[in-house]
Amino acid sequence: LKTNTFMNNSGEFVDKLVDRYKLRLSDLWIIHDDLDIRLGDYKIQFGKGPKLHYGIKSIDDTLTTKDYWRVRIGVDNRDQKDRTPGEEYVLEDFTKEETEIFGKVIKRVVEALYERLKS
Repeated sequence: LKTNTFMNNSGEFVDKLVDRYKLRLSDLWIIHDDLDIRLGDYKIQFGKGPKLHYGIKSIDDTLTTKDYWRVRIGVDNRDQKDRTPGEEYVLEDFTKEETEIFGKVIKRVVEALYERLKS
């Protein structure tokens, strides 16, 4: 499901879902953008902290744990010499080229999640 709340309030939304569907946190998967990862890359991790992602911090704080799955999808494609601040960069639209790269990484993520879930 996709939330329609502000990112910094993601924990409230996730907490309601966990309660409503009686989810075990080990079965919870949060998929989010990550500026610490280059565009086109991703990481699947369990129990990792939020660093500076306030949506993940909200989830951690509300659930009072980090024991759930995170799929961190890289979005950083900033010029290394002229880096736009992260809080501005994440609000910009993807270019056509970036959209194509993002589409390919989403396909790889879906395939990786499918493989993990069927094993």
